[in-house]
Amino acid sequence: MSAAGKLVPVWIVVVALVSGCVAAGAPATEPGPVTPHATPAIGGQPTPAPTPEELSADQFWASLFDGDPDFAAYPSLESLAGDATAVVVAAITSVDEGPSFTDEYKNVQFRAVASLDVQEVLVGKVNALVPGTTSVLITLGVQFAGHEPDPWQARLASLKASLPHERAILFLIDEATFWSLGKAPTPATAPDPMHYLVFASNGFIRDDNGVARPSTLTETAWTNAIDGQPFDDVVAEVAAMKPAD
Repeated sequence: MSAAGKLVPVWIVVVALVSGCVAAGAPATEPGPVTPHATPAIGGQPTPAPTPEELSADQFWASLFDGDPDFAAYPSLESLAGDATAVVVAAITSVDEGPSFTDEYKNVQFRAVASLDVQEVLVGKVNALVPGTTSVLITLGVQFAGHEPDPWQARLASLKASLPHERAILFLIDEATFWSLGKAPTPATAPDPMHYLVFASNGFIRDDNGVARPSTLTETAWTNAIDGQPFDDVVAEVAAMKPAD
């Protein structure tokens, strides 16, 4: 085959055609900025929110206490009941966003409110607008002055998704009394005596199908002794103690 009859490689033909089209058309323009496109949600629906982390019964009850577990553990059942303004047998019916407050150091504390169905008052008395009910405050997170807040919304969602279907003995102190003790930075607003706090790391004993299960946050001789006892026996033991002043 002569040189004139040789096959021209295909890529040369393509390049020549493209070059000819560009030369014959309008002048090329500079490429503009690329606008990113959001990835559409599946089926055109909004992306669902993350599923809240479910807590075990021990984890849920432990969340009622906020602080150093070792520092706030009571050495005896008698001393714990003696410092409480109320000891109750109660079940939690709901958890909702509660009142946040700014303390004396400009830190913002985010809290939830756990509503209680009070079945029995063992020690002291309960301040309540509606008889047979009361509420416990739960710390969700703290926004320290000049810092980002903790992800308290996720913790609230976990608590709401993990309500335990059981009752517990709760050793409580009303908010007004708690802040008057000066054990923590005081809020800028007046505390509510209708709200309570679980003030001790071993301040609850849950009813696990009729069996007493103390807090797992800390270990003491008396919590080890009651672990596994009939729950009603522990209720009777606490009820026999001297009411708090």
